Amino acid sequence: MLDRHFIVGRELRVFLFEENRGFYLGNCLNLKAKWSQDYEDRVYFDTYNLDKEEQLIVKVPAHELISKDRRVSLMFELVMFVKRNDSRHANAMTAGFCKLDLLSVDSGKTFHLDLVTGSPQKDKSFQITPGEVLHKRKGFMPTLASLFEGKIKSQLHLEVKPFKFNHSSPTEFAEQVELLPDMGVYHVPQIKIHSVFRQCLGRDAFSFRGAVTSNLNLHLSNEIYVNSYCAWFSIPSMSTVLSHFWNNTLEPYFTKTRYEIKMDVLKYMFISLYATLSAKDFGFERSSPTNDFYGDEQKSKERLQILRTEIDRIWLEVQTQTKQNEKPVPARHMEVVAKLEQRNVESTYSAFNVQELMDDDFGS
Repeated sequence: MLDRHFIVGRELRVFLFEENRGFYLGNCLNLKAKWSQDYEDRVYFDTYNLDKEEQLIVKVPAHELISKDRRVSLMFELVMFVKRNDSRHANAMTAGFCKLDLLSVDSGKTFHLDLVTGSPQKDKSFQITPGEVLHKRKGFMPTLASLFEGKIKSQLHLEVKPFKFNHSSPTEFAEQVELLPDMGVYHVPQIKIHSVFRQCLGRDAFSFRGAVTSNLNLHLSNEIYVNSYCAWFSIPSMSTVLSHFWNNTLEPYFTKTRYEIKMDVLKYMFISLYATLSAKDFGFERSSPTNDFYGDEQKSKERLQILRTEIDRIWLEVQTQTKQNEKPVPARHMEVVAKLEQRNVESTYSAFNVQELMDDDFGS
């Protein structure tokens, strides 16, 4: 239906799905994928060559898994972004999905899941015909490899390992995972920053004095840092940059300090980043918050540079406020960001009104 050069981006969307009633559970995780024109039929997820970038954590309460009237599956949807030459934005189109029945995972195992098309709703999925698969390869070695591999199959290959934490002596990683919601899919490089965010939510939820039942803060969705956090982590490339900064700059810097300091820093950082979402040259669209501007390389570079500039500014302020007697250290950025040319950021912001600040504009 379209030429290959119209495909400008790919993502993998991972989520939990209850098949008996046909409804979604928890969150949806968007992972940016990479591919080579030489191997058109292969898609990979170590996009930025980061530590544990291809690893996910899935949490499901035990009673949900063993329930007789429920059937919880882990769904993987491959999405491609298509942009014609005269289009302003790329449109997301499904390229198939596959599922993993979590009850079938009782030990470490490698799975080769067949992709189908249609919908995960009952009796609404269809087989993908061989003629619908793009599998041409370029170059001598890719072409030679295809001769030995035989028929190309539409599959997702993954390795699964169930695990349980030792609650009597939990590791730091186990404590971080325990802080996450009981139901959801999480990217391992994002777990550290997510766990601190959850601590912030807990502290603010129980910030009122007196009996818990009558003094629970039910208005966290109106907090600026909450809306800002949800918006930034809706954009796959932005969430990767922020997680990398948190893991490689902030965490090592505050290793020996109280965890409350990291909570204060997180809130300060995302309150400071909130206004950046309305910068004219950043291009955040509330009607399409996950838009990563596939097919517009210049806009993608501008957004990354804007975020990097803001991170550098905020990080300098944080160091000045927390350890004034020490020489500030520069933030460590991802290579893809560090190689960008320096530019003057047009930090022109649209006005915020009171209602906008109070509304949950960016969703969850």
